Amino acid sequence: MTVPEGDARAFLVERFQEFLALEDGASALTIDAYGSDLTQLVQWCVGRGITDPAVITSADLREFVYALKDLSRSPATIRRSVSAIHTWFAFLLAEGAVLSDPSERLETPKRWRTLPDVLSVDEVSRMSRSYSVIAPCSSLPTVQGFV
Repeated sequence: MTVPEGDARAFLVERFQEFLALEDGASALTIDAYGSDLTQLVQWCVGRGITDPAVITSADLREFVYALKDLSRSPATIRRSVSAIHTWFAFLLAEGAVLSDPSERLETPKRWRTLPDVLSVDEVSRMSRSYSVIAPCSSLPTVQGFV
C-alpha cells in the first residue's frame, strides 16, 4: 500500500521512518512494518476526510482498531499497529506537529490465553511403565552420623 506523496508529507510518514532508522535505531523490519501500519492508518484517515494528524481523535483511533479487527487482523498484528501509532504520536509531539497524543489511552487486544497441552491416558500409561521404581531410602547405604 502506498500513500499519495502529499498525504505522506502531511502525516510526516517519511520523516517518522527516518527517525526510526537514525534516532531510534529500529531494525529494517520494524521500520517496514511500522511504515505499513501507518500507511493503513493514513489511508483510513484520508478516506474519512482527515488530512492532518493534528485533528485525529482518540475516537478515530479506536474506530481504526475496530476496522482492523473487522478485517480479521490477528491480535499480534493489531498490537504492532497500536505500538506503531503510539510511537508515531510520540514523534509527532516531539516535532510539534500535534499538541496532544490521542493514542495515549488506546488499548491493544489482549493476548489469547490457550490451555496447556495435556497427556492422553495412553501417554500417561506408557510413561508410567517406562520408569523403574527406586528402592526405599531405608535400603540405601548410610554414612555414619548422617541419617
